[in-house]
Amino acid sequence: MKDGQECPSSQSLPVPCIQRHKGLLGPILAPLLIMHSSFRIHHSALLIVSVALILTSCDYINKLRNHFVGASDAVVSIGEHHLYPRDLEGLVPENASTADSLAIIDDYIRTWATDILLYRNAQRNVVNEEEIRRLVDDYERTITIHYYRQNIVKEKIDVPSDDEAADYWLSHQQDFVLTQPAVKGIVVSLPKGTDNIAQLRRKMKNPEKNIADIERFALRHAIVYSLFDEELQFLSDIEKSTNRRLPVEEVGYFETTDSTSVNMVFITEFVPAGSTVPLSLAIDDARLRLYKERKMDYLKNMDSQIYQYALSHGEINFNPAYQKPDTVAVTDTVALAVADTVAAEPAVPSPAADSSTVRYSRYPRDFRDSRKSRKLPKCSL
Repeated sequence: MKDGQECPSSQSLPVPCIQRHKGLLGPILAPLLIMHSSFRIHHSALLIVSVALILTSCDYINKLRNHFVGASDAVVSIGEHHLYPRDLEGLVPENASTADSLAIIDDYIRTWATDILLYRNAQRNVVNEEEIRRLVDDYERTITIHYYRQNIVKEKIDVPSDDEAADYWLSHQQDFVLTQPAVKGIVVSLPKGTDNIAQLRRKMKNPEKNIADIERFALRHAIVYSLFDEELQFLSDIEKSTNRRLPVEEVGYFETTDSTSVNMVFITEFVPAGSTVPLSLAIDDARLRLYKERKMDYLKNMDSQIYQYALSHGEINFNPAYQKPDTVAVTDTVALAVADTVAAEPAVPSPAADSSTVRYSRYPRDFRDSRKSRKLPKCSL
């Protein structure tokens, strides 16, 4: 075939077209085109070309991108639908074998073509077209409102400050309950047989006075050294970071051993499970809860204002035959229903401080003086 000569239509096998692209495709594409000749669907101009071998290198992808331009040069076409080389980029992992590359690309092309063909057949044979259109309109409206509200919230709702989050925590302590102990302290694990281990044991029993000596010794000999005396930490987090099981139940010194090490632990503050979550651990959760409440209140108020504005400006027109319920009567009914619901539910008592279970720190710190600014955790709107 001479340069510039048009390729035959998909009614006949397009093998001669390979000659025009010999430098690009190479002789290996010929059997692939023959293999896919059976994919012609009715009289549509469907041409499925397996390009897996081509796409196994970036050079070939660049050649495809440069060569196929315009709808008529798409790799695969079904009527007005086209699959371009750029749509096939990134499908094949860098180190995929030739066989795997063929399978990946072939499966993608078959899935793409089948989806379009099924959709075309469904359009010709569907009987509930009006219902489908209604669902599409509802979905489009829902998505549009969602993104509109997201933008409004980002613009109007500020992230609560530390003081605001602390005030929220203080007024909602019944909602912040520890499911596991929280602790402050120090952990030092040493290999069995370490010299002067008895000396370190004595110093560990009074860490506030001997912290400098403990740290020097730990940096030279310890397998694990963890100092968490500034802010309360969940016990499970300490166990995970030290890779040690710590059967902590109260403030004070205790020691455990295993086959290879001696683990010395001094707990300076212990808050048991079931107690109110300390502010240092609850601050981010309180900030997030307050943010969500503000968001929901703002959106609820915005919805109400939009409705009332439209109602007062005649944008909402009720049929005269529609009997609007009396506002006062509805309000009273709702108030009574809420009152009945509240009365039916038992009151939840606020947790009382129990000095027999909560062991306070020997070295208290004011959280407000030591805390750092925190960013709001990510949440879905």
